[in-house]
Amino acid sequence: MGNMGLCGGTKLMGLHPCEIQKQKHKKRKWIYYLFAKITCSLLLFVLIALTVHRFFFKNRSAGAETAILMCSPTHHGIQTLTEREIEIATGGFDEANLLGKGSFGRVYKAIINDGKTVVAVKVLQEECIQGYRSFKRECQILSEIRHRNLVRMIGSTWNSGFKAIVLEYIGNGNLEQHLYPGGSDEGGSELKLRERMGIAIDVANGLEYLHEGCPVQVVHCDLKPQNVLLDDDMVAHVADFGIGKLISGDKPRGHVTTTTAFLQGSVGYIPPEYGQGIDVSTRGDVYSFGVMMLEMITRKRPTNEMFSDGFDLRKWVCSAFPNQVLDIVDISLKHEAYLEEGSGALHKLEQCCIHMLDAGMMCTEENPQKRPLFSSVAQRLKNVWKEMGFGTLYMAKEENVDMSLNLK
Repeated sequence: MGNMGLCGGTKLMGLHPCEIQKQKHKKRKWIYYLFAKITCSLLLFVLIALTVHRFFFKNRSAGAETAILMCSPTHHGIQTLTEREIEIATGGFDEANLLGKGSFGRVYKAIINDGKTVVAVKVLQEECIQGYRSFKRECQILSEIRHRNLVRMIGSTWNSGFKAIVLEYIGNGNLEQHLYPGGSDEGGSELKLRERMGIAIDVANGLEYLHEGCPVQVVHCDLKPQNVLLDDDMVAHVADFGIGKLISGDKPRGHVTTTTAFLQGSVGYIPPEYGQGIDVSTRGDVYSFGVMMLEMITRKRPTNEMFSDGFDLRKWVCSAFPNQVLDIVDISLKHEAYLEEGSGALHKLEQCCIHMLDAGMMCTEENPQKRPLFSSVAQRLKNVWKEMGFGTLYMAKEENVDMSLNLK
């Protein structure tokens, strides 16, 4: 036919197939391949997303179940109360029964068990996410510890819309209120020397139990006068474990890693190493206790305006120790000594304050490893108590409890 470029047509024409059809066929195969690859990739992505979602949802659900378990009546006789029972016990959350309030919730005085038991009820403010974590942690710790010098948990309410912890009622205020009546740094305190030393021993006993008497250690993280409650017999009870930490058995005893972005504790009582990003530890509680001891004897807050530019409560005490300790002790203690019969009262005060201030300075050593354990501190204070002739000291003994905590 003379035209070699002709293609296609019928078989009778004897022309070869056109190449464009082959190209169209190849292009179609490539599109199918690309579609299949994209589809498989999408399916794989969806599968991974579902797996990740199920993993985190399961962990979150497990956390909620754990929180309920930790506050269940199976834990050492802890009662489970309904929201309605709590409402009735607090008189409908009457403001007249309000003991205190904070960013996480409110604390009410309440009566349960048919009017037989006076308690304190901490009610969580539901909108506060951080408060939920703190509340859960406190519930977990309190449900597992038993000691005369630690506030005891009596019951709880834990459901999706309402959460409350029922605690024993300690009705004689806290140490801060007794050191600074009316909240003022001026004037004096009615706390006797014997009472102050007894409070120090009580707190040391309670912290010794948390650090050394529990199979799973508890670090309080916020020890300060405001968190030391006093009963009618002036026995001290350590309270508020909201930012406390549990140390599991697979970590070095005395240390726990924290991923929180904020310092653990209250200004003035926070150990210096926490500001350097060092792990929370039992030695941090020892430091806070030491500051509190110095404060109890001098009646000077660690945040007093006289302390600035690196000059703190410890350095002030060191500057007067031991020869001028009577110049820095709370004037109320000196008045107490003047009123006592006999010329040896002032000397007795001086010797007792030297011992207590020395223990406080040991506890506030800048190097955490130089700070003593609470067992050593408690024993030393008990020896001083005996030496001062303060009389019989009730020795609290912790109950043996199963510390089978879920640490996740």
